Amino acid sequence: MVSRSSSISTPPLRTAQQAVFLDGAPASSGWTVSATALQRVTAERPQAIGVAVTGLAEGNAGLKYQLRSPSVRGSDGLVANLLARITVHPAGHSCQVKERGDAPVLFEGPLVAASVGPRAIVDAGAKTGSGAEVLCAVLSLPADYGVYDSTASVTADTAEGSVLARTKWHGAVEPNAADRSAVVVWPVDTSSFRSAS
Repeated sequence: MVSRSSSISTPPLRTAQQAVFLDGAPASSGWTVSATALQRVTAERPQAIGVAVTGLAEGNAGLKYQLRSPSVRGSDGLVANLLARITVHPAGHSCQVKERGDAPVLFEGPLVAASVGPRAIVDAGAKTGSGAEVLCAVLSLPADYGVYDSTASVTADTAEGSVLARTKWHGAVEPNAADRSAVVVWPVDTSSFRSAS
């Protein structure tokens, strides 16, 4: 008797894709504050930066992302004083210094503490789901940034009595080139989730 064996080939299993992108690049690279914004920001001239966030999730999974507080490479003299206001907008939005008043505010405070999330970019439940939104950050400096007032007083005793001399001066200090050349990056974390039902 001759025995024959037959083999059944099965296609390789494919892992469901789940990815978040920032301006088309993998979110693992983080969101970098534009060098132009750091070069131009002053107390009188806030700067707006934005990033398009997109997500794709397969296999009925949802997808979340979050921004952790930024890392700073280089001099932090300017960055330590910057304020950030982060808002979220529909896909395609162009960020402006004066945003609509109804835009949800995700963070407002010192840039060095700015974080967002976690936010669902793709809802769970669809076999293949996608989502998109725009984050806008307005960077500003306090009105009194770099401004200082000083007073010096000197008292001297003379034969005619005490003499007091006092002088006051006012000045402003601008950030130096190293301060404006700092590299500021928000690290981004992503995670998948399933619907509760």
